[in-house]
Amino acid sequence: MKNKRDCIRWIVATWFGSGLLPKAPGTWGSLAAVPFAYMISVYTVPYVFISATVALFLFGIGVSNSIEKSARKKDPGFIVVDEVVGQWIALFPLPFLYKCINHYSFPYFLISLIATAFIAFRIFDIWKPWPIRHLEQSIPGGLGIMLDDVIAGFYALIITSAFTAGILFIRNTLVF
Repeated sequence: MKNKRDCIRWIVATWFGSGLLPKAPGTWGSLAAVPFAYMISVYTVPYVFISATVALFLFGIGVSNSIEKSARKKDPGFIVVDEVVGQWIALFPLPFLYKCINHYSFPYFLISLIATAFIAFRIFDIWKPWPIRHLEQSIPGGLGIMLDDVIAGFYALIITSAFTAGILFIRNTLVF
């Protein structure tokens, strides 16, 4: 590392080293995104989580572009900031659910929501339905690295939003 700026880029790009773990760095990156999503969701207002996701997306474009150039490899697997952003998008209902649910029953719903978001995001990120694969192959640099996971995150968000709506319906019907 030449300087602190390079060190920060590597920390963000690998999401605190999770992208350097052996086998399935994208899965590790998605998993490492969850505790941060939880902390931001529970300890702030819902819009802070959305703002943090947008900020990380924009910062991730530059970081991914820089690291990709220095690695001299297109979309190296150890860059997982894109998975973090995609996973956070899939978890957008989390802060809203936290604000709507009784805190005693929240852990049960929380685990279910996180598991649903994680599985849905990983499926869409691996499967790459249209236009994800097209974007990944046609847009170069940091934007291409980030954008395919953002779309996968929005596909997963559809699943997690439906799941959250179901949780709230059950909660309001059965009164947890």
